[in-house]
Amino acid sequence: MKNNKIAIFLSVMIPALCLMLSCSDITETQQKYIGQAGRIYVGKIDSLKVLSGEGRVRILGSSLYARTAQYCIVSWEEDVEKSQRFEIEDILTGSGGISMDLDNIPEGSYYFSVQTFDANGNNSVIETCYGSSYGETLISGLVAKKAIKMDPQPEGLYLTWNKDDYAVSWEVTYESTTGEKTITVQAGEETTKITDWVLGGKMETLTTVLPYEDALDLVQPEAVVQYFPTEAYFGLNKTLILENLLPTDNDGHGFFWPGIPALFDGSTAPERGYHTWPQNDAPHQGVPNHFTIDLGVKARVNRMRVVGVSPASDWYPVKIQLWGIETLTPDNYTTLTSKDPGWDAESVSKGWTLLGEFTSRVAHDDTYTIAPENVTNVRYLRIRALQSLKNTPLDDYTCIGELFFWAEAITPLP
Repeated sequence: MKNNKIAIFLSVMIPALCLMLSCSDITETQQKYIGQAGRIYVGKIDSLKVLSGEGRVRILGSSLYARTAQYCIVSWEEDVEKSQRFEIEDILTGSGGISMDLDNIPEGSYYFSVQTFDANGNNSVIETCYGSSYGETLISGLVAKKAIKMDPQPEGLYLTWNKDDYAVSWEVTYESTTGEKTITVQAGEETTKITDWVLGGKMETLTTVLPYEDALDLVQPEAVVQYFPTEAYFGLNKTLILENLLPTDNDGHGFFWPGIPALFDGSTAPERGYHTWPQNDAPHQGVPNHFTIDLGVKARVNRMRVVGVSPASDWYPVKIQLWGIETLTPDNYTTLTSKDPGWDAESVSKGWTLLGEFTSRVAHDDTYTIAPENVTNVRYLRIRALQSLKNTPLDDYTCIGELFFWAEAITPLP
């Protein structure tokens, strides 16, 4: 019986002693860190993220565990180790967020160490994050916007842009009909129409880029310089062109041909077109002679084609003038016949512009290009025949089957 009591006593005491010894070991371990003479750790800033900027970075994080922290120190290495101190109250962003800006960071990639401290100098464990700042090296490698296609049309010049996922916008500075002009194009626009461009004009495109999706700063790579097309020819709509007879004009009904309207009907059938009477029939008949048309638009006319007609090919005009004016009132009417030596001077005094004087190189069908310096905005044209192919002064005519006109820019009437 006595032995049994001893056995029971030992079976209870031995586990109790083991438990006491075990708890003593735990206490000693805890005291190494949080005991009376142990070390106190401050809550850290975690969930770190680095945003890149031009010569700077921004470190974001969470202050959820940094409740007792008073300040933090961010360290990184350039040529030497650098560090910057932030007061916690200055970097709180609300909702437990932290934001720290590091400026004057040379372009490159870095590991940033973040450690918090409380008022007693106790610190947290170190948190590390990785990020980079950008500068000239990155900027010089960015794709700038440029026009990969320039498509001139009567209503304007269409610019098609190269693809670029990072362009936010781009400024296009160009030579317009009223001087230098700048427009801003937004991201996503594939084609831009410019209505007031000029032939051969300079265009400079300055692109604004966000290098990364969450980058801090917009940057601008070097501007791209391009030039507009040096020539453009848009056919005028012949259905809009009307005869606009003025005093001393010839109506072209010689030998009962249909006259001026037939010049724009698309037909060069025999005996259909503009035909003058012999010189002695009236002061404005024979050669030289002239007539006036209304284009039905305002246009910078830069090309004309003159097509002859049978059976009157001998009287194809091999020397011809083209005059133009933008607006027409009685003050612009001339009084002299085409044969008068003073006709040119009077026309100029009445506001008409000589667009060109041409000599045919290919009889019966020739095309003439107006010198760029003579191209101007016109609505009304005067065609003046100076000499025919046969060139028999006393029995001379002008015969034209069809006329065509082109312009580098066309403006519809209101």
